[in-house]
Parts: sequence; C-alpha cells; structure tokens
Amino acid sequence: MTKSLANFFALLLLCLPFYSHSADEDKEWYTSKGGEYLVRDSLHGNLHALLSTSKSGTQSVYIVMRDSDCVDQSSDIISHDPIYINGTLTRYNQYCDGERRYFMPATRAGRENLLNEFKLKNVVKVKTYDGDTTFSFSAKGFTAKLKALNVSKKGI
Repeated sequence: MTKSLANFFALLLLCLPFYSHSADEDKEWYTSKGGEYLVRDSLHGNLHALLSTSKSGTQSVYIVMRDSDCVDQSSDIISHDPIYINGTLTRYNQYCDGERRYFMPATRAGRENLLNEFKLKNVVKVKTYDGDTTFSFSAKGFTAKLKALNVSKKGI
C-alpha cells in the first residue's frame, strides 16, 4: 500500500462523522437538517454517500468524509486511486470543500454506474483498490430521494 493511501485510511478511520448519528442513518437514505440527501456507511460510520446535482446539472453520488486538512487545501479536482463499486473497478477523483473531502467517479460511465447501483441494488459496497477496506451503503430509499432531487431541479 502506498504511503499516501495508508495515510488516507488512517485519517479515514479516525475521522469523526460530520453529522450526529441517529440509529437509522446507515439503514436508509435520509434528508439532513441542511437539506442534503445522505446515507451513512454501515461498517465504519465515518463516510456518507451524498446524492446531489453536479455543477454540470446531472445527478451524482459523492462519497464524503470529514477532513480538517481540507480547510487549507484548494478545491481543485485531483485524481484518486480507483475504487471498486460492487465489484466494478471505477476511476475516481477527489476534491476538498471546507472541512469535507468529496470522492466521485472520474467518468460519465462511472457516475452512471454508481447511480444505477443505488437504483437497482439493496446495498452498494465500496472497496479500496488494494482491497484492504470495504464500506457498505444502504440503497433503501435512494429512488425516492432521486425523484425528490429531480422535482427540486424543475423549480424556478
């Protein structure tokens, strides 16, 4: 494992979740107090999947973690190691915004595949390229949140 990847996972496993946890945040998609559509990883509890609209206007799922190192970093999009999404190797990018680090598929096909996995499966497993760490996200309630996001885009 590369040193940067090892540092990432050390930070990841030590991070405190950026939302107060309720018992159901890892069981199904919910709307946060800030109006975000989220589900928490059920294995470690320190990552969230976030359904949002990208700058280009398409629906996207981001993997988000709290990372205080992001405060001092630029919001440039940079390459990240590939990640397995339910067994499919997917190229990934990352960027920082405030105290959050966002991970998203680097290609349109990857973004569409991730959306489809949440639409069609009960659980989406995210595994690191080296296979050391797996995260599990419930897909329950995802389609309802996706529909709500589509409705909200239609307003003026």
